[in-house]
Amino acid sequence: MIEAGKILQNRYRVQKQIGQGGMGAVYIATDERFGSVVAIK
Repeated sequence: MIEAGKILQNRYRVQKQIGQGGMGAVYIATDERFGSVVAIK
């Protein structure tokens, strides 16, 4: 599990986990470059 607030690839700030299945977990994050909300698997 990735903790909230962690920055991925110097760009995406993880907010929280929104799902989990057999192939991995899905997180909601903010793109720090554009300010948009994204989903990360």
